[in-house]
Amino acid sequence: MNNVGNADMTTPTYPYKTELTDVIFPVDHFSYTNADRFRLKYLYDNSTYKSGGPIFFYAGNEGSIEGFANNTGIIWDLAGQFNAFVVFAEHRYYGASQPYGNSSISYSDITKLGYLTSAQALADYAMFLPWFKQAWKLADNTPVVVFGGSYGGMLATWFRLRYPALTVGAWASSAPVTYFHNGGVKVGAFDEVVKNTFDTSGCNLTQLNRAFQAMTELGKTPAGRQQLTDIFKINPKTPLNSEADVAALKLYLQGGMEYMAMTDYPYPTSFLNTMPAWPVKTGCNNFASVVQSNTDDPSYLKGLLSITNVYFNTTGQAPTTCLDSSKCGGDVNGGLDSGNPDGWDFQECTE
Repeated sequence: MNNVGNADMTTPTYPYKTELTDVIFPVDHFSYTNADRFRLKYLYDNSTYKSGGPIFFYAGNEGSIEGFANNTGIIWDLAGQFNAFVVFAEHRYYGASQPYGNSSISYSDITKLGYLTSAQALADYAMFLPWFKQAWKLADNTPVVVFGGSYGGMLATWFRLRYPALTVGAWASSAPVTYFHNGGVKVGAFDEVVKNTFDTSGCNLTQLNRAFQAMTELGKTPAGRQQLTDIFKINPKTPLNSEADVAALKLYLQGGMEYMAMTDYPYPTSFLNTMPAWPVKTGCNNFASVVQSNTDDPSYLKGLLSITNVYFNTTGQAPTTCLDSSKCGGDVNGGLDSGNPDGWDFQECTE
């Protein structure tokens, strides 16, 4: 198991190998109007496998599969104990598993991108597992346990429900399977958890709220937007020309704080971005250090920047704040390496 007390811990590298499937998958599993085919990428490790052991199958989610393989330590920790064959399958339209060769074509129009759905991905995995057993000469009755986290955890749950004959169980971590309309979860439940995380980590919520209110007020005038540009070091390629741009800045900062709360681990990580142990507490300490006894809006705004820099700019090497990585170039906003930044946005809006 990982030693959570080790402050120098880095993301481990696991001994997987990378393959493309020999079998080609239909872009559309559910109709006969599209005959296009593609290959899925998968990672595997059979170093702990012994005959009769299970398959530990990770249902890939919204990113290149390597990121999940390197940050799902529970599979690797358990594999040796259960003599398991470890497999990570990449989700269609992410990473190298592009139905139309590359992301620029796969994402070019809705007639192609429309096949990016959870149902199609589950059907991919249902086709993958029998093929995988045959390809590796494993017994047909080799038990499969499906794993996943976040959206991957939702896929693991749904896969177990939709294809029960293919698995003996599912390990779903942080899987918001009921976080839908009429699902019984309050709309603001996630925001409440994020707020509580910052509150219990030492942040002054009144001052934080004031910082966001100040952004709204300053966003109403050119002079105010220039002040925000100066404080947050906004990249010239994503200028604050309107109140809508300032709203985008607020969402950007809010997103960073949400990711900090989601990955508020007691040890350093590099899953979404490189962050220290207890990143929320670090951010709250930064805020208090910047603001001190000041009660003016600029101090609160600078304090807010010091919080979000824990996620967006831990190393301090990013000279500016870019609100759109496609305009500034490079992976400036962190998050999962997906192959295309629009995939998850599309799924969020359509599913």
